[in-house]
Amino acid sequence: RMGSIAAHRQQIDFYFRLAQSPAVRTICEVGFNAGHSTALWLTANPTARVYTFDLLANAFSMPAADLLKERFPGRFNATKGSSLNAVPQFWRLPSPPCDLVHVDGRHSYHNTLLDALNLVPKASAHALFIFDDQCDPQDCNAATVIPGEPTLATCDLVSAGLLERVVSF
Repeated sequence: RMGSIAAHRQQIDFYFRLAQSPAVRTICEVGFNAGHSTALWLTANPTARVYTFDLLANAFSMPAADLLKERFPGRFNATKGSSLNAVPQFWRLPSPPCDLVHVDGRHSYHNTLLDALNLVPKASAHALFIFDDQCDPQDCNAATVIPGEPTLATCDLVSAGLLERVVSF
């Protein structure tokens, strides 16, 4: 689905349940925008840390990030800049592995593929990857409101054996 998760109750509930898992200690996400999913992760799991990567170019992005840093001290880290540069630099730093990975950045084939590939080295062995704004690969065409390129990227990651599809909705 396109747009903020705040408009989609089913997605909110799904994300909330995922974040509550005791296996989730570190969440890494590409794409912050106004921070709706980040706020949800931090609220659902009171011990999890969230690392987010975003251009933070919208007028509301930095104030939202600052609010979350204040509200959840020591649990939220926002890196400003292109995820294609920031994520590889991040996994070179000493930090815990990502247990939950959320890819919701630029909605292109190139960015979706590279963001996922760049986060794989930082993912724990049991990490769950979530890709937002995906269409049904069997019915993804120009008439859908969801761009097909991110879906093609995730399909290629699964076809290459780099990721395994667990669930989609």
